[in-house]
Amino acid sequence: MRRRSVLILTAVGLAAIGVGMAPWTLADDHAARQISKHVNALTGLGLEVRGPVTLAILPAPRIKFEDIVLSAADGTTRVTARQLRGQLQLAPLLSGRFVLADAVLVDPAARAAASRVSSESIWANVLAQLTAAYRRASGGAPPLSRLTVIGGTLTDAVGERPLAESVNATLAWPSPEAALSLSGNAVYKGQAVQFSLGGLAPRAIASGGDTDLTARLASEPLNIDLRGALTDGGRRFDGKTRLTTASLSRTNDWLDLRLPLTGSATALSIDATCSLSSRGMALTSAALTINDSFLEGALSLRGGANGWSLGGTLATDDLDLGAGPELARQLGATMMSPDRWRAWDIDLRLSAGRLQLPEKITARNVAASVLLRNGRLEAVLGIAEALDGRIKGRMTIAPASTSGVEIRAQGSGDGVSASQLSTLVAGAERITGNVSGAFTVETRGATASELRQKMDGRGHFQVGEGELAGVSLAGLAELKNAPTGLSDLRGKTKFSSLRVNWMLNGGRVIIDEALVQGSLANLRLTGSMDANGVLALDGSIPSGTGAEAAQFQITGPWKTPMISRMPTGPSKPGSASP
Repeated sequence: MRRRSVLILTAVGLAAIGVGMAPWTLADDHAARQISKHVNALTGLGLEVRGPVTLAILPAPRIKFEDIVLSAADGTTRVTARQLRGQLQLAPLLSGRFVLADAVLVDPAARAAASRVSSESIWANVLAQLTAAYRRASGGAPPLSRLTVIGGTLTDAVGERPLAESVNATLAWPSPEAALSLSGNAVYKGQAVQFSLGGLAPRAIASGGDTDLTARLASEPLNIDLRGALTDGGRRFDGKTRLTTASLSRTNDWLDLRLPLTGSATALSIDATCSLSSRGMALTSAALTINDSFLEGALSLRGGANGWSLGGTLATDDLDLGAGPELARQLGATMMSPDRWRAWDIDLRLSAGRLQLPEKITARNVAASVLLRNGRLEAVLGIAEALDGRIKGRMTIAPASTSGVEIRAQGSGDGVSASQLSTLVAGAERITGNVSGAFTVETRGATASELRQKMDGRGHFQVGEGELAGVSLAGLAELKNAPTGLSDLRGKTKFSSLRVNWMLNGGRVIIDEALVQGSLANLRLTGSMDANGVLALDGSIPSGTGAEAAQFQITGPWKTPMISRMPTGPSKPGSASP
């Protein structure tokens, strides 16, 4: 008899356990109303349940709502989800009340704001939400220790374009007096992202006090770490930050930052002391690594409804900009669409002990600045030592009044090595001496061809005592009438002075006068070079002590020109040696 009783009791117990573990579908909306009040007390949002509600008692009391909507007080839908489920607190349940101990949102979907929101508004809203959450929790609202999101999605304002997908995150807040933590992962614009936040105490935010804060974002294009403290009720963050990206241009495209001219900076890392507020971010004692170059200084960044503002002063012993062709390609492409630059205001100042430029050009003691404002770019080279001399210049690029861009450039140099300059330009050392000169150029257009064809300007340069390699004035005077390649000539000419005055007109270079004053004779050149680099020059050697008077023409591409002797006619006024 005792054995039969045991079996009966066991069967009844197992049946009771099975009934407790099995989910029950609730017929009325009593549980939904109770949980809706709890959700509203915690978040200020209303809960609407459109699907069935099921309840299970064992092993722990839990409830599940299908097809739910969370709405603001004005009725605006904030979040929809396929399912809301959670564990119930046991004590309230024994008295007939439904109160969540934790909650899980399955496949929730939310929409971004309809218009761009300023950083100040976002910051103020986050602080307000944390303060409200603490006051509700400390005012007697039943606590929710953990909220988990599974498979969440954030779309644009109309719900068509996903911004963040596969959002999986857990927010833990054990009690109103404790710090909360957040961790999770998501796919943002096609890139997997991991994120975490810890040490944040809503109690300190609500009371206007200080609280620790650590935050981390990790992805293949970009990694950001913050460690420090929120002060003044969360209105300011002070601490350390580290930012790294293996490809600045890729990060630029991923986040649609519209930061111009990022192609030359393949990798970037920043370690700095950081001050962050709703007005922006200031980085002091900043150490930057761009590719293999190390820079130090200070930076500031501020975001607004209309774009970003970046300012700073940086110094380096050695900066490598040898990837100039890529930079030039980007400059050429973005010049045609300067409206993209309107997303940024930039004011950067740079000093470099050594600056490596394309074509193996090295500049030293460089002082430069870049100013971008309202789509107008101004680059200034205050001073630099290059090619054994000193150079400086300025260039501005601005949207044209009709279409395309307007470009203005000016520059000057003093004591520049003529041999290094000729090697850079012509690929061979054709002249020696020290060059001094200046130029101004301006153009406008919507294509590279139009910019070239509308280029106007003027300039001059002169070379002190030096030598022309591969050209002998006596040899020029003895040329036959048949055309000869200029590179085929041999000899050299020492000169006491070389002066050239030139102008640009519609992309055509016009040489007003080029005068070489040699020890035996003088050489005069006049003529032009078209926009395709084809020469049409007239030259003359007036009669002198050691060379026969001669007239000739130089024609053809400027890198491989031909020279032809012309019949000598009567001397023209002003052609004699001065």
